[in-house]
Amino acid sequence: MATRRRREGVVGIFLLITAVLVDSAEARRKLASSNKSNDVEFAQAPRGTVKSVQSGGGDVVDCVDIYKQPAFDHPLLKNHTIQMKPSFTEEGESHLQGLPAELEEWGVDCPEGTVPIIRMTSENAVQKKDYAIVKTKDYGRTFYGGQALLNVWNPHAETGEASISQIWIYAGSEENVNTVEAGWIAGLDSRPTTTFFTYWTSDGYKSTGCYNLRCSGFVQTNKHIAPGFQVRPTSTFNGQQFEIGVQIKQVNISSFL
Repeated sequence: MATRRRREGVVGIFLLITAVLVDSAEARRKLASSNKSNDVEFAQAPRGTVKSVQSGGGDVVDCVDIYKQPAFDHPLLKNHTIQMKPSFTEEGESHLQGLPAELEEWGVDCPEGTVPIIRMTSENAVQKKDYAIVKTKDYGRTFYGGQALLNVWNPHAETGEASISQIWIYAGSEENVNTVEAGWIAGLDSRPTTTFFTYWTSDGYKSTGCYNLRCSGFVQTNKHIAPGFQVRPTSTFNGQQFEIGVQIKQVNISSFL
């Protein structure tokens, strides 16, 4: 993910997140049985926590052993090999190891070998699945990903509502759609802040999928920023504008970066 301040230069930092999607009936049953964590509150640090810190947005963040993160509770990821760097690099991209100054406001510095996971509470355990959608026409071509620069705002959302700007990669029928989604959301869990998020489902939002790292499916590798972190600063009307660059690419039959 790249963060850009318009007209004042570009600073890039990339999250490598693997979404493992499956479309067989047997695999869907496995996914459904492994998503019990959707209803669990993590009042304490999760298994594998090395240290706990507070993000610039005020969230309690646990730095969890990369091989003990929730993704590996999934049976299909039992022997998964973590890909630490993308197998592709677009022209002009750079993969920074440290935390750029522009991101210090909402990132953390977890130790090597760990990844940041926002601690779950009763306040941030709500799931939302209803969207108003704008999409491109189907031109009969095969797509293997997408990318976008998303202008970041912090719009007001009433209780139970959310405002989203995202990339949405999907396949299948509307009744049984497979999706990988990423972008920013304001109002998730009735919070007044704008946060970076990911979402996935393999059965049309029926029994599989979740936001961020709340269940198995996404493998987090970046030690500074993770899905669920607040995105700051945000754009202002007739004022300074801020953007995040989000990119999703299919790298093999079951994985997206």
